[in-house]
Amino acid sequence: MKIFISVLSVSVFAASLLLLSILFSCSDNITDFTNTGFDSARFYWNYDTINSSSYYDGEMYTPDTSNIFIVSFDGKSIVRVSNGIKEFYYFSGGDYVYTMLGSDINNSYLFGVNRSAGLYKPLVWKWSGTGFNLISTNSSYNTNFVMFNGLFVSTNEIWIACSHGMILKFDGTNFQKTTYLDSLVVDGIFIDKSGKLKMLANHILFNEPVVVIYYIFEYQNNSWNKIYADSTVNQLYYVFNKEIGGFDERGILEFDGQSMHKVVDYYNMSYLVRIAGNSFNEFVGMGRGTDVPPGFLFHWNGVKWSKEVIGFECYETGLNRVNENFYVAYNSCGRTGLYIGRKK
Repeated sequence: MKIFISVLSVSVFAASLLLLSILFSCSDNITDFTNTGFDSARFYWNYDTINSSSYYDGEMYTPDTSNIFIVSFDGKSIVRVSNGIKEFYYFSGGDYVYTMLGSDINNSYLFGVNRSAGLYKPLVWKWSGTGFNLISTNSSYNTNFVMFNGLFVSTNEIWIACSHGMILKFDGTNFQKTTYLDSLVVDGIFIDKSGKLKMLANHILFNEPVVVIYYIFEYQNNSWNKIYADSTVNQLYYVFNKEIGGFDERGILEFDGQSMHKVVDYYNMSYLVRIAGNSFNEFVGMGRGTDVPPGFLFHWNGVKWSKEVIGFECYETGLNRVNENFYVAYNSCGRTGLYIGRKK
């Protein structure tokens, strides 16, 4: 079964961009690269405007190549793009939507929160093919919370990372609450290569220089147990498929269980902010080049980089891969756009 992971909601992604600007704004270090030069684009990229106003908040769900779901910035609507046709679904009253998770289009769930009557109730809707059907649940909490991201394992095991140290597990019928350290922001929940359920989170200390503490938790005996912590002033960790990677001014990093080591060099890049792909041997990276304006999409084929899309602001941006296609949703100058890359 394919597992789709939703990572870096607006709160997490905004924190990541802030951290990147602090870490790399004064760095022009470029790692020496033996195979110099870029290949030309390896993908055909089609652009579409989702909405003339700011719509996208960093949350995109792509269960297959025919369905793209994008949550609105204010959490009051979601758009589905299917074969170029846009359908907008709106939520009224105290209902707010945050993240969508699933294994395929027939098993796709939208999660949100109802804020009314002084309680905060987690909500879940199932996609029916023509709309969202609310599933009746009876959980509610006294703490106002938002949802960051999550992991779909099966229809009776869906994990949702929330603020205020709360992780919710949806078992197909109701929500169960587990907790972690309240001061942390969750970067992602994932199942590692050995089948263990883990979570990556961070805490930023605004010292001089800024220090970021990354934590790895493992779910054991019905609780989240800390198994690793690392303080860094020049690295950004992230969840990549079933493992943890990272970025710094040297290049792209991989976590080996003890520390980070470089697996791919940069070439004429200031930094990357996220990647999507099958492995460290084949992926698309999003960031800034040293010789081009604002945003950049680069493709790595295990041997050499290629320049793909040039010149969009890579803020509030999502990057997903489905089969051979790549999907980029982003906000720029108050407009929400979508790039779809198909292999040449």
